Amino acid sequence: MRNQGHPQRSGTKMDRFLALMQEGQFAEAIKIGTRLAQKSKADPELLNYLGMAHGQLGQFEQAVQRLTLATKLRPHFAWAHNNLGTALRNLGQLDAAASAIETAISLQASYAEAHNNLGNVRVDQNDFAAAITHYEAAVAAEPTYVRAHNNLCEVLEKTNQMDAFAAALDTAQLHCPPNDPRLLLHLGKQASRDKDYAAARDHLSKIRPEQVVSDVGIAAIELLGKAYDRLGDYDKAFACFTRMNEMTIQVMGITSSTIAAYTDEVRALADSWDKAETANIPHERDPDQGADLVFLVGFPRSGTTLLDTVLRGHADITVIEEGPMAERVDAAFGQLATAEHLAALPDDSAQDLRNLYRAELERANGGTPTTALIIDKMPLNLRHAGLMHRLFPAAKFIVSLRDPADSVLSCYMQNFAVNTAMASFLSLSQSATLYDQIWRLWRAYEAALPLHSFYLKYEDLVSDMEATVTPLIAFLGLAWDDSIIEYQATARQRTNINTPSYNQVTQSLYTQAMQRWRRYDDKLAPILPLTQKWSKEWDYPV
Repeated sequence: MRNQGHPQRSGTKMDRFLALMQEGQFAEAIKIGTRLAQKSKADPELLNYLGMAHGQLGQFEQAVQRLTLATKLRPHFAWAHNNLGTALRNLGQLDAAASAIETAISLQASYAEAHNNLGNVRVDQNDFAAAITHYEAAVAAEPTYVRAHNNLCEVLEKTNQMDAFAAALDTAQLHCPPNDPRLLLHLGKQASRDKDYAAARDHLSKIRPEQVVSDVGIAAIELLGKAYDRLGDYDKAFACFTRMNEMTIQVMGITSSTIAAYTDEVRALADSWDKAETANIPHERDPDQGADLVFLVGFPRSGTTLLDTVLRGHADITVIEEGPMAERVDAAFGQLATAEHLAALPDDSAQDLRNLYRAELERANGGTPTTALIIDKMPLNLRHAGLMHRLFPAAKFIVSLRDPADSVLSCYMQNFAVNTAMASFLSLSQSATLYDQIWRLWRAYEAALPLHSFYLKYEDLVSDMEATVTPLIAFLGLAWDDSIIEYQATARQRTNINTPSYNQVTQSLYTQAMQRWRRYDDKLAPILPLTQKWSKEWDYPV
């Protein structure tokens, strides 16, 4: 909601209102503006400003009310239509948001901010081609519009359109301040993609400390740490990753209880299943036994995105990546999914949960038809294996393993979008504890339930892909498809890879990440007793 200039008004209260808006004192501005609106006839410009103020305070429903009235009073008020679209987007009403911003553009074709905002909506809708078109229109209309340049570069890089990304970045350098942190981040990404880690380090090191307290700065620290890692400066690399996590905790106001919350839930579930030597769970004769379902699970950063990309090359496989299906079914179940609770689940309630899963699956797949086999790829669905088996007893599980210390370290090195589960990885010790508890839970599931599972190691996948995947395809009951090993071509055809590994699966396989933890063994010393317990379990060297 960028300022397009203040309306010409006289009077002390209006002057004070506009001054407060300009100073960013939105709560006070709303108080004065509301009184002004009550004392005079409806003024679309005043309503537009009030909507902006509500939006700045996160009061998006109030913003929509004010802005809707402004657009009704003045239908050709492009600024208010654009602001309305932004507020609707923040409420998750994407179709309505797009419609409002399209109206603004129809009224003012070269409205740079509206094009940028519509690009943001299209990204939310996974329509990346349309997003790119609008970001390009924004920078064409306003060549010095730094945020639009950034958004264009971001979506091109995220969708692996690297030639277009390079061209957009060249244009951005012509029009943006050379010390802009977003520009420096994109230059760092480009250099890292080109494996010029010294150049990446140099670009990212130019971001000033005060610029780091932001999403852009935190992402830059992560990438700088990975550049130091590739350059062999492990002390500086680890310091970057620690700083990245500390800044995330600071910026998002995360508490120690938030970091521990997910692990505590998994521990409680593991405690309950440890007592269930054999679960007495009914499997009624329902036509939907889930024979078409496969759950790809594992600890995060264990190669699931690479395996997902390999498998989706098969003509008979549909992969749903990072979908919320199991999480929403678990929420609808409404209680801890213990063996006792699952055994007591009535058949009609179980059917309701199946129907919910299928509906969420269709939504996650965009309503398009699936193939003969559906792979639900979400690593921490490990937690929900008991519930999923109760609902779909014929479903299979692919269990992706990686050296435990490498898994835990890689999670600590990664700038995840923080949710309840990902908050665990802001702490190295908590990450190791979660690793221990989630696999303890999995082993308890295996002891109590007749799970259909196939184990696969990331290290084997990158060392000899065909030999590793061949028995997996047989386990899935499918014929071999040569497209499986053309994983790079498959990755390049994907419009979006919704995981932190999006920029890795388009590259050649590399083994540098194997046994990475040994370069940091002094930093990992406190957690090695936990990880080495599982190294022995999974037959990894300690």
